[in-house]
Parts: sequence; C-alpha cells; structure tokens
Amino acid sequence: MNELSDRNLALLTVLVALCVVLGYASSARADLTPTAGTLTDYAAGALGGDRDSDNVLDGIDRCPDEDASGMDADGDGCVDRAADLAAVVVTLDLPRATERALVASVTAAARDTGPAAVHKLGAFINRVASQRGRTIDDEQANLLMSFAAHASAVLQPAG
Repeated sequence: MNELSDRNLALLTVLVALCVVLGYASSARADLTPTAGTLTDYAAGALGGDRDSDNVLDGIDRCPDEDASGMDADGDGCVDRAADLAAVVVTLDLPRATERALVASVTAAARDTGPAAVHKLGAFINRVASQRGRTIDDEQANLLMSFAAHASAVLQPAG
C-alpha cells in the first residue's frame, strides 16, 4: 500500500483519534511515533505529527508544544495542573454530592501555591481514596489520584 485514498486516510484519522479518546493510546501510552511506511506514519501526518514527543499527536494534543510525558493522566497532551483538575472531576458523571465536594477541594488547592496547595492536593487524593469503590469507581479514582499527584509534583521545587 503506497498511497491511501483521501477517504481511507480520513477513516484512519478518525480511528486513531477514537482510540486515543477511549484511552487505548493515551492511557497505555502506546508508541504512536511514526515510522516510514506504517499506518501510524499516515495517521501522524494527518493529525500533524508529534512535535513535543509526548506520544499525543498534535491534531488532538491540547498542548502540542509542551512535553507532558509522565505527567498527563488524562491523555490530553498537557501537564496536569491543579487549575485543570476541577474540569476533569465534572466530566466523570459522579454523584452530585461527591462531585461538589471534590470540586470544592480542588478549587481550594488551585487557589494556593507551594506547600499549601500540595497539602490540599494530598487531602484531595485521600478524599478520592476514601470514596473508591463507593461513589467513585477504580478507573475514575486512578485518573483523579494520578492527576492530583502530577499537579502536586509540578508545584514542588525540583531538587
């Protein structure tokens, strides 16, 4: 197969994007780095490549110039930050009381900086852990706890 028709290329692009959205490529961090002559080469070209080398193709990468490798729990291509965690919480369709409590907790953390924010993100992680298997399923808990841990790491000084 030397050439892909426009229709096949469009279908391939949608398939790759769907796999990423469903977590097949982002959660498992499948290697989407294109190699010559492969289908991922065509898909990467259609989705704009991966200029920051974080394995999230530019066409679906919310931060295409930021290498979020190892710091991107939700697979959007951006480093996880406390300010973005409330938006993740509301996408999970949690029970209203659980959602409200988690959003309030993470909003307080996002308003702070340094050790105070890190402490509040730790409390958020503990709150999620206490609801695991009750009002938050394992997959949701893993996402929220990983995201908060990454956001906490961003706030801590290197060293």
